[in-house]
Amino acid sequence: MHTIILKYSVLMCVAFHSFATELSLNYTADFVNNQSGGISQNSAWVDSLTIAGEHRWRYSQYQVQSRISGIYANGKSISEYVGDVQAVSGLEAGARFARVYEAFVDICRDDTSVLIGIYDINSEFDLLDSANLFVAAAYGMGSTLGLSGGNGPSTFPYTGLSLRLQRQIDDSNTLRIVVSDGLPSDPDSPNSLGLNLSSDEGALLVAEWQHTTNSTKWLSGYWQYTKNTGSKITAGNGKTNRGVYVRTEHTLHSLKNTTVFARFGAADKSFNPFYRFLSAGFVVNGIVPSRADDQLGLAFAYAKNAGTYIDSFEAGMLNEDGELNVEATYLVRVNKHLALQPTLQYVRHPSGADIPNASILGIRFIIDL
Repeated sequence: MHTIILKYSVLMCVAFHSFATELSLNYTADFVNNQSGGISQNSAWVDSLTIAGEHRWRYSQYQVQSRISGIYANGKSISEYVGDVQAVSGLEAGARFARVYEAFVDICRDDTSVLIGIYDINSEFDLLDSANLFVAAAYGMGSTLGLSGGNGPSTFPYTGLSLRLQRQIDDSNTLRIVVSDGLPSDPDSPNSLGLNLSSDEGALLVAEWQHTTNSTKWLSGYWQYTKNTGSKITAGNGKTNRGVYVRTEHTLHSLKNTTVFARFGAADKSFNPFYRFLSAGFVVNGIVPSRADDQLGLAFAYAKNAGTYIDSFEAGMLNEDGELNVEATYLVRVNKHLALQPTLQYVRHPSGADIPNASILGIRFIIDL
């Protein structure tokens, strides 16, 4: 569920020069204040720094891309004051750390590519560009998948070893499958790589079909754990955890390049804090004629509590059917290196618990070099 801005383009089996090297730096910070409601009224500065290097070259009929990146996160949280589960800031990492974030090789021939290494699956799976504008984590990877597993999937803040296969069927259809560590990294040692693979931890399998047209993208995904690693909140009932999701976005060129998007997800009640998830919203690009790169967005994300999630708390603590996040945001492109993004969020029934509805005000700072 937690997302972080990653500055790189996915290899899509296109020709490039014999070799090319690119270095990039991204610093993103959220200053967020819980204005009212929630657990307490307080502020937090949540940030992360990513430094990455990519190298591309051609060998015979193969195009190869390698990437290595390091990340620092300060581990601060605004959700501890709001009381929500879905995370008001997608930069919340749960701990302060500095570690290798990704280190992989992607080998491509014709319409097929194979990637192996430490890999953020949310850089390709369960991803829509329009929804990724928003500051709250639930608009990145949906909450049903993002909060699954004993330590979440292989994505921010904890990534693990993965093997990804991608096949471009034709101009409109792409199939991608990934097998990743079922318990990525080690939250007790957040600075370590956490590459201790174990048969007891199993693997997470995700298969996604992407269909695109000139104005519309559809994503249909299925995910399953091979072992019962429980979840972040409930231990499951001996079965293997699984779920599905459907995402779509459609660009309305007649309405100032407005893009609308939606996502639905479902997961096993026995494992997951939320077993239903629904989000939708829109993004307007260049609403001010003189500022073509600015973006305005409005969206909501609703996660419905699972019965076992409710049963895991003391009687009476959870008395609502789910958590709702509503966010309005405006991204201002100051120049090619700096962007500012005010955000206003409203969280109804944080954690689906008997916690007052919260109003949150914040601003995101983005520096790209």
